[in-house]
Amino acid sequence: VNRRVKAWSDLPAQKKNQRDLLQLSWEAEVVEYVNFLWQKTRPRKKTANEPAAIGLDVPILGPRFLPPTYLHAHKRPGLSSIVPETQYLKPINVVHPFYYPELACCPQ
Repeated sequence: VNRRVKAWSDLPAQKKNQRDLLQLSWEAEVVEYVNFLWQKTRPRKKTANEPAAIGLDVPILGPRFLPPTYLHAHKRPGLSSIVPETQYLKPINVVHPFYYPELACCPQ
């Protein structure tokens, strides 16, 4: 996640239009989660149509990711302080073949 945030911070578009590092970190976390789901469920062979299954302990979230609210911070053990900057995080809509399988192949 930190490597991704650093790479995104160095992009010319980011330097012109500064986004908060908290937002970049939130987006990087979502990208890592979606990549994890994709790696675990994508078909391994070109002939296999059935994707691999993930465990029941892995929640399937998305394609719209909402940032955590005060309620999330309040209900989690160990979080003693609430940071107001987290309330400015924007939701993320993910367009990825995991959520939209028709994107996995080229349209003809």
